[in-house]
Amino acid sequence: MADILSFTLNDNSNTLLARYRRAKLGIVSRSRKAFIQITPAGLDVADLIVVTFVAFMKQRFMIDYYSAGST
Repeated sequence: MADILSFTLNDNSNTLLARYRRAKLGIVSRSRKAFIQITPAGLDVADLIVVTFVAFMKQRFMIDYYSAGST
């Protein structure tokens, strides 16, 4: 999975609404926890961004879990 997952408007402007950054272990640089950064343009729909993100990540983890052969 990419280190950065971003949510943009689906129009000609492609305005950034939010960005997800994965956690870093801190071996080479400082460690950090994973977080969702919501831009000012996304504040009006912040609840939808979070719900969409949770649903996407749940689906992603389920695909990874079952594709690894776990039951």
